[in-house]
Amino acid sequence: MGDELRARDRAEQVGGRDQGARQDEADVVRAGPGARGAKLEADYIIVHAVRRPGQPDTTIRLLTRKRGTFLVYREAGELVVWVRQSGGYATPARCDMDGGFIHPSYDDSTPSTKSPVGDPVDPYELDGPQPKYNCQASTGT
Repeated sequence: MGDELRARDRAEQVGGRDQGARQDEADVVRAGPGARGAKLEADYIIVHAVRRPGQPDTTIRLLTRKRGTFLVYREAGELVVWVRQSGGYATPARCDMDGGFIHPSYDDSTPSTKSPVGDPVDPYELDGPQPKYNCQASTGT
């Protein structure tokens, strides 16, 4: 594993319009009286090559998955982006660390005082069930 970054993502158009296609009223986001816009859904994975400083032999793959739903519309002529839902997780990462930073879990790390929860999921699978926890158990990276 070298110093390389790869991303895997999926973007789907929800409520959009193909050329010549009629837009179904059910697909249009109604943000308020008379307001129309779009609903965007994002689900992406980034795999990071991380290692302890000065210790290249500790390099591991750290996977982060982010997903969210956003409403986009105009209000009084201004573009509005409303975050309806946002979430994600990282693996392998320590579950017992707070503060907004991801702390990788290396093979020789001190055991975490809090274990990942839920049935292990394949972290690369975008079409599988959505993980339910911020510290989700995974099948490996």
